[in-house]
Amino acid sequence: MGTVRKTITLTDLQDGWIKAQIAAGRFTNDSEYIRDLIRRDQERSAEFEALRTAVREGLDSGPSGKTVPAIMEEVEARFKVKPHAFGFKPGVDVDRLNQLADELEAEEVAGKLRR
Repeated sequence: MGTVRKTITLTDLQDGWIKAQIAAGRFTNDSEYIRDLIRRDQERSAEFEALRTAVREGLDSGPSGKTVPAIMEEVEARFKVKPHAFGFKPGVDVDRLNQLADELEAEEVAGKLRR
């Protein structure tokens, strides 16, 4: 994939924010930070378009023959949180918990390497 060089203008406050993210070890340079923002915006736009499509399909499908209580039962069954086998309380996202632990460990290692 090719690259294109761009010049952008930022306020002092925005530049300070980017520098703080780099100093915190989240990014190695300005370009990496900007690319991450673009990637996240692309993901958010794709999610929004998927939601827009789902809403359009729902509206186009017409009224449901189900009662509101029947619909609510389906929704509750679909989104019911089940306890984890690991002993965590229902609602604890073990994958996100592991991700957080990994990020904290990476920050600790990066901090030691900077010293």
